[in-house]
Amino acid sequence: SSGPPTRWCRLDPMALPVRGFGLNEDGELDVVGCAFVKISGRDATKQGALVRARMVQGDCYLDTTVGVPYLQLLGEKGVDPLVLREAVRERIASVPDITEVRGSQIIVDRVERTGSVAYRFRDIFSSQPVEDET
Repeated sequence: SSGPPTRWCRLDPMALPVRGFGLNEDGELDVVGCAFVKISGRDATKQGALVRARMVQGDCYLDTTVGVPYLQLLGEKGVDPLVLREAVRERIASVPDITEVRGSQIIVDRVERTGSVAYRFRDIFSSQPVEDET
């Protein structure tokens, strides 16, 4: 058969070679001078959780299964908020080096039609939990 092995065909935004590169505030690869900014340890884990919480399922054309099904769940009438929270928790828990997701919260402003996700997790780098929001 021709073409790359099937293991190369799935995109994981936090695959190990990509995970070591820092992102700027806009979510683009961070470049200083002529070099990409490299990150590791807790910084990479925090960035991984942020990327997973922000990724909307279906937005990645290489693998439409990656991400949180925000649009599918929020588009349903009477959706259980616990289902959405569990979906976010599962995505964050799948980041390498995260050992436990202790909570996630969905905050929706119905007037402004915006939302944010707050979460708390533990990783292998410290016994102190990380709290973040996107």
